[in-house]
Amino acid sequence: MRYPQRCLVGDQSDIDSFGPTTSPYIVHRLVYFEAHPDMDAARQRERQLKGLNRAKKDALVTSLNAERRDLFDELLPTRSTEL
Repeated sequence: MRYPQRCLVGDQSDIDSFGPTTSPYIVHRLVYFEAHPDMDAARQRERQLKGLNRAKKDALVTSLNAERRDLFDELLPTRSTEL
């Protein structure tokens, strides 16, 4: 499931419908993300990140977002309300 879909989950019944393997990973805040030119590059980087221990992952996030602010709005393109 893509990140915006996880963020837009409305209630507990929606969360429960993801099943036992994904329900622990319901996203509450986006504190780190990377953009990649294609899926192969993204998958390769994901494997690298999964190989890091928690302390190294925490250091990576802290180096780019020490305040742990929610980056969701930065991920999506802005929409103009002007007509």
